[in-house]
Amino acid sequence: MSSADLNNGSPDFRHPEKADSVDELTRVYGGIAPRIFFSQLVQDFRPMRSLQPELERASFLYRRMRAYRFSLWFWSVISILVPTLPLLCLISPADLGLAWFVGAICAEGPTVLVLWKVHHKWIYCRRDYTRWLRLVHRRVAEEEA
Repeated sequence: MSSADLNNGSPDFRHPEKADSVDELTRVYGGIAPRIFFSQLVQDFRPMRSLQPELERASFLYRRMRAYRFSLWFWSVISILVPTLPLLCLISPADLGLAWFVGAICAEGPTVLVLWKVHHKWIYCRRDYTRWLRLVHRRVAEEEA
């Protein structure tokens, strides 16, 4: 399948039941669990050799991606809560109001920076995981042919 076919933007790629290949599934659903992927691979191609090392590598990449996903969720919540801190200035005592306001304003920048970095790490992990699944799929399909 050519890269033009994978990137044509067709809405059919949004539904796993309409996807024609594992390549399309991994492109759309980068979060597909390794055991599901490998069970489908064995079902489709019935490879003769053991896929255990590939499954372990895929599991490692999947766990790393999930850890960054959790971290991304956590920092997203924090980045929503931090801008609300200046509102505490309205209800806090007068002597602490300015300190809360300055602290909240100063915390917004680093929070957004951390969120941005975690997001990029998650993107890289997801890309590594999907590339690994595609590589394994391609290798097993070539062995079968």
